[in-house]
Amino acid sequence: MQRLPIGQQDFRTIRREGKLYIDKTELIAELVDVAKFIFLSRPRRFGKSLTLTTVKYLFEGERELFEGLWIADRWDWERRYPVLHFQFNSISYQVEQLSESIQSILNRMADNFSVDLSGQTLAERFESLIHGVHHQHGPVVLLIDEYDKPIIDFLGADKLDKARQNQRVLKSFYSVVKSSDAYLRFFMITGVSKFTKVGVFSDLNNLYDISLSPKFATLAGLTEAEVVQHFSDRISKLAGDTSSAEDFLQRIRDRYNGYAFAPNAVRVYNPFGLLAFMEDGLFRNFWFATGTPTFLIKLLRNRYVYDLAPQQLSAIGFESYDLERLETVPLLYQTGYLTIRDYSDLKDVFTLDYPNTEVKESMLSHLLGAYAHQDATRSTPYVLRLEQALRQGDLTEVRYIIDELFASIPYQLFIGAKENLYHAIIHVAFTYLGQYVQSEVSSLRGRLDAAVVVDRTGYLFEFKLDGDAKAALQQMRERGYRSGLPPEVERVVGIGVNFGSQEKRVTGWEVGEVALGGY
Repeated sequence: MQRLPIGQQDFRTIRREGKLYIDKTELIAELVDVAKFIFLSRPRRFGKSLTLTTVKYLFEGERELFEGLWIADRWDWERRYPVLHFQFNSISYQVEQLSESIQSILNRMADNFSVDLSGQTLAERFESLIHGVHHQHGPVVLLIDEYDKPIIDFLGADKLDKARQNQRVLKSFYSVVKSSDAYLRFFMITGVSKFTKVGVFSDLNNLYDISLSPKFATLAGLTEAEVVQHFSDRISKLAGDTSSAEDFLQRIRDRYNGYAFAPNAVRVYNPFGLLAFMEDGLFRNFWFATGTPTFLIKLLRNRYVYDLAPQQLSAIGFESYDLERLETVPLLYQTGYLTIRDYSDLKDVFTLDYPNTEVKESMLSHLLGAYAHQDATRSTPYVLRLEQALRQGDLTEVRYIIDELFASIPYQLFIGAKENLYHAIIHVAFTYLGQYVQSEVSSLRGRLDAAVVVDRTGYLFEFKLDGDAKAALQQMRERGYRSGLPPEVERVVGIGVNFGSQEKRVTGWEVGEVALGGY
């Protein structure tokens, strides 16, 4: 078996080390012909950098790297182009100023191509680099990777001034590109965020955005067919005697597949997570762990956003990326925590959902920790204890666990936002429980209730805040059990729960049988 390039992003290194490269060159060949100016938005760790380095070595004519690939005998290897490749994921800007870091890169590139830079401003020197390289070596290929990272890294109220400062620097820097059209053979830029509202590309309005293009939906990411073709032996070996290869593949699919980047597109696996799993053999949250979204979790908590999926978003909503007012749903999609589940061409509306169980479990775990003011590592043990207590019919333990979820919240903070916090914690905890047993939560029109099915018993929870637990149970008895419960349910138990805001704990707990019937 070939070694796996886990975390590696340079095409030449992967090929020279003989590691696995899943051939995307047919799509890349189509990409460089479809337009001269290309923009691609994808979440982190999705192969954007590998795609750009592949394009780089293709235009530089390094034919030996492409032997055995689709493009090997379909490319004009005699024609070589100078490539200016900016990688903002490797630029230092945390300590020194972004403009100084870019200036250093321009100077290094100028030395590499024996070009003398002129001008005082960053834009002037960038323009002179492009013109000088073109004059000496011909039409330039310009590649910019992770263009928005100097902005993304400083999102958040406490760092927004730095984000704005970097935004202004990048706006000036990128303003050169459009006026350099005559000197460029090809230009491609990648990032996480959509560019329309970032205020960086206001002058660059000739970009062809392939981010939602069905044709290029699988350019970054691995399809099911590619996984079966390249990993069948590994899957069979990992499955061992415990399950069939197909059943094991279904577990992998549920865990790591599910991303869609265009209407009705083929779903893809996150490459980093899948490769790490194939090497490690453990169903861990590899992708999520590479960059815990601290800022995003804090943003969701501050806005009391907890029912993340499913969501609906119009096509124009994907471009809602304003530093002054970050829209939650587009941000969740662009960063990879939601993906396209469905699309209505009649209404031009997308339905977004969690892509897979890795993302859903990890996000719910971090959300529960954030709302409960506890470390996210404690969230899963709470939910597993909740599951075990319900399986054992130990409703007293369920009550204790609910109390524990609120124990770490400072009293004054809870009193100030008691209804929002109460709804958020209960909703997230019982939604997370749904990863292990059937659990559905409803919080429509001020009501908060949950239906949990364990074996053949249905547990109906009606949650009140500073209300009456007995009245809650009586309401369930009058309505009968929820029609959404599966037909195999033989017994329904109602639990009326009242949470006292002054006491910051459950003060009323009424349990009783609920008649089988619909409402």
